[in-house]
Amino acid sequence: MRHTNLLKVIWVILLSAILYTPCAGAEFKELSPAELNSLHTPQALVVDIRRPEEWSKEGIIANSKLLTFFNRQGHFDLPDWLSKFAQLKKTKETAIVLVCASGNRSKIVAKLLSTELNMNKISHLKNGIKGWKQQGHLTINPDLKL
Repeated sequence: MRHTNLLKVIWVILLSAILYTPCAGAEFKELSPAELNSLHTPQALVVDIRRPEEWSKEGIIANSKLLTFFNRQGHFDLPDWLSKFAQLKKTKETAIVLVCASGNRSKIVAKLLSTELNMNKISHLKNGIKGWKQQGHLTINPDLKL
């Protein structure tokens, strides 16, 4: 139990350091809904990092992959998430676009992947699924995806 708490503290410190230090690794991009819509091709992997109840409530972008990053308490299991993420990413050159509700969580994860893990071609959707829908873009029911 103490080991688990120590790991949580380490992750919080690491995440804080990522958010409040200048970029040292690769850069990430912030995409508008229009930019994502024009990029949304088989070469780009759109990963929705929200939780299942958020997918059901707001819908998802067609052809996106669903892979929750933060749980309800704001915690995450980076090794587990990266393992699942690696199964989605076909090649090192695959462009990745992260999506969340408002753009805040996806920006954190984009910065983590690009600056700390030196991944290239990482982007996130500015203003998230809310901005996507406000710009008139459609979502689908995640249950229809199955």
